[in-house]
This record gives sequence, structure tokens and C-alpha cells, in this order.
Amino acid sequence: MAKLRDFEFLNTQQVQELPDLEWLVEGMLPDTSLAIIFGAPGCGKTFVALSMAMSIASGRSWVETQTIQKEVLYVAAEGVRGLKMRIAAVEQHFGQTVEKIRFMPGAFDIRDKRQVTAFINAIRKHSLNPGVIIIDTLARVTVGADENNAKDMGLAVEALDRLKTEFEATVVAIHHTRKGDGVERGSGTLRGAADLMIRCEESEHLQGKAVHLECSKIKDGEPFKARTIALEKVQLYNGQSSLVLGPIVEGIATEPADHGTKILNLLATEFSQDGATNTDLKMAFTRAGYGTENQFNKAMKKLRDTGKVRKEGEGKGARYFPMSPGSPTPK
Repeated sequence: MAKLRDFEFLNTQQVQELPDLEWLVEGMLPDTSLAIIFGAPGCGKTFVALSMAMSIASGRSWVETQTIQKEVLYVAAEGVRGLKMRIAAVEQHFGQTVEKIRFMPGAFDIRDKRQVTAFINAIRKHSLNPGVIIIDTLARVTVGADENNAKDMGLAVEALDRLKTEFEATVVAIHHTRKGDGVERGSGTLRGAADLMIRCEESEHLQGKAVHLECSKIKDGEPFKARTIALEKVQLYNGQSSLVLGPIVEGIATEPADHGTKILNLLATEFSQDGATNTDLKMAFTRAGYGTENQFNKAMKKLRDTGKVRKEGEGKGARYFPMSPGSPTPK
């Protein structure tokens, strides 16, 4: 029979005396919390998580933001070999080897309490004391689960909370979005339990690729200011290369405007006579290799909000036209 917990009752003075919120990454990642970094495939989630993990493990600032040094355990559930060049690139970028981080290759079923117990025991057996545990990705440790089922996702959340409690750690899970709309996949159980949710989106700046981060939820504290971060190429000793997070580049160029221009180009050329439904326009956008469905949806919303496209009709049959004959022409 499970041991009953002791109940504690605090007065207002005792509540005021509780420790203040601390930040592993100042103003962004709370200590002893459950955080979710989510985004479409290929948007840069792992670059963000790995960079953040290695900055915390080394005590270095992360993207111009102060960190608190903690030991980090990174569960590479999709395989550690894919991280090999990324780790080398970060260490080369830092100019030092990062000591206080360990990687676990492979996955386990986080819904199985026995496997979670074995995982915890293995951490203790190896004398690890992680202040941050990163699960990359949540899908790989919940194989066979129905992500839309509150019970299945509830078991995953229970395990993540258990890891947080056992080690007084911040647990960060990497998760995917639903196809096309930028919303995290699955039951709302995950969002309800999370202390922090960070939306990660592929972006661009004048010199190349970038990632855009937005606070989608924070339980305590103020949402951090959205930021676009450059991805910089690092040439490795073996002739190969990888990317690392560079400086904040917000304001240099914006992904929605770039993709919005491409949408207007399509309307002005391929659909100049009869306009296009949202579905036809999205298919033309992705078929031309201009970007993902998520990027289309975001850019299209901005075009509608700013009045740069005209809509005729309602529902799925509604058609879109550029607002004027002066819409951008193809380059």
C-alpha cells in the first residue's frame, strides 16, 4: 500500500518566506520546472536544446543571457550519433570541452513506471546529479501512445514530474507540432502540466538560417521577449560542418515577410485571373519549395491581418486575390 503523504498548511507569512523563483536561463528557463520546446520537424529544436544544455553545463551565457551552472543529462532518444557533429561544433564554438553533461543514447518507455524507476536507479548508480534533464524527443519515449489520449499523455506527464521531483531538476521535453498549424501535438494534458512552453520556428535573416523562439506559456513570471537567433556554420576539424546558435538577429529580416512576398508572387502570377483557395495556394507554396505548411500559415495570416490580400466568399471555397495590381512580381 502506498504511503500516505504528510499534509502541510501555510499561513500568508510562511508563503511569503518561500524561496523566490530562480532561473537557469535568466528570464527564460525557470529552475525546477517542466518545460516543453515544440516545433515542426527541421525547425531547429535540437539546436536550441543542445545549445542551452551545454551552456548551462559549462556555466556560460546562452544567447547573451546569463545561466546558472548545473549538471545536465541529455536523453538522445533518437540516437546520439546524430548529435556527434553538433556537440563538436558547440565545443569548438565555446573553445572548450563541456564536462558537466552526459548523454544517454536510445529511448525507454516513459509511461512504464518500472522503466522510469530503472532509469532513476541508473542515474544514481553512475553518481550523476542532474539539475537539468532533456528528453529528445517526447515522441520517442512514448512510442505506441495515443498523443490525443489524456490518459496516455497523463502517464508521460506523471513520469516527467517524477524526474523533476526526484532530482529537483528542470525537465525539458522536445515535442512536435501538428501538421500545418504550429500547435503542439496531442492532448492538452501536456500544456496544462507545463510550467513553460517555447514555440520554435524556422526563420531566416540576411546572412542565412535562423530560429525564432516565442513564449507560448509560462506559469510563473513574465513571458520572455520573442527572439530570432542566427544559426552559424562551424567548419569542423574532419572537413565536415555543423550549425551553432549565434547572436540575436531580430529586426534584420523576418521570415513571415519573406514568405509573404512569395505568396503574393504566386497570387500575381499563377492565380492572377481567378484567385486561389487557401488549400490551392498552400499546395503551390510547398510544391515550389518556398517553405513548410507552418510557414505558409503564419505568413498567410499576416497577409490577411495587414490587408494585403482580398478574400471573396466564405468557407473552404473562399478565394484570395492580391489587393492591387501593384502586388510583387516574380524575381
